Amino acid sequence: NEEYLIIEAVFQVVSMATTTGFATTDFSNWPHFLPFMLIYLSFIGACAGSTGGGIKVIRIVLLAKQAIRELKYLVHPKAVIPIKLKKKIVNNKVLSAVWSFIAIYMATSALLS
Repeated sequence: NEEYLIIEAVFQVVSMATTTGFATTDFSNWPHFLPFMLIYLSFIGACAGSTGGGIKVIRIVLLAKQAIRELKYLVHPKAVIPIKLKKKIVNNKVLSAVWSFIAIYMATSALLS
């Protein structure tokens, strides 16, 4: 019986992370924090190149790196701090596109829910 519960939990996590929409259980019977955790997981449940519906992990990484850069700018306002991925500098146009995508994603998510 415990094996079944573990398999069911793994299936639900994978289903939410990949935004496939499959469900095999009623979430209302779960502790309240678990459905919220699954929803947050669906936001970043896809990697670059995948067809998952969430925000891609690479975009989350870029947002985190930009947030760290902005904090560094508070200490050193005249510094030139490039954001790098795999030792390559990310163009500011790419960062602007990521921010635009996130804003549109959040706005449409709020409207649809």
